[in-house]
Amino acid sequence: MMKELKQAVLGFEESLRVDKDGRPAETEADAWQRFCETLTKAVDAVLAKQRIGFYDDTMMVMLKVRYCKKKDYALCSLRDGFCGVYDLCLRVLLDGRHVHIVYTEYWDSRTPPTYTVRDVVVREPREV
Repeated sequence: MMKELKQAVLGFEESLRVDKDGRPAETEADAWQRFCETLTKAVDAVLAKQRIGFYDDTMMVMLKVRYCKKKDYALCSLRDGFCGVYDLCLRVLLDGRHVHIVYTEYWDSRTPPTYTVRDVVVREPREV
């Protein structure tokens, strides 16, 4: 499963869209939502292909299953920008393990906010 997950999402990148004048054409929330939706679809497709059961969002609410809290690993201030490394719990498997995406968020004066997947990890659940 790990090999397939990594092939599906490792290196995936999503940036804030800008217009031809270099101004943002959407909000950062729109770019974040697009990043998460695309990742979720890719991970769900791999899990379904491997026949690995997971809680969808409706089941999470009904059964009161919780995702792990988003964890910040590193936050770096750059000369004219910012870079952060984060751990996001994307899916909870029926056997209790969690699929985590480790990604970076980067921006500076010349680059719009960009999210890039750096690793995929399947973990035992953490305390919430």
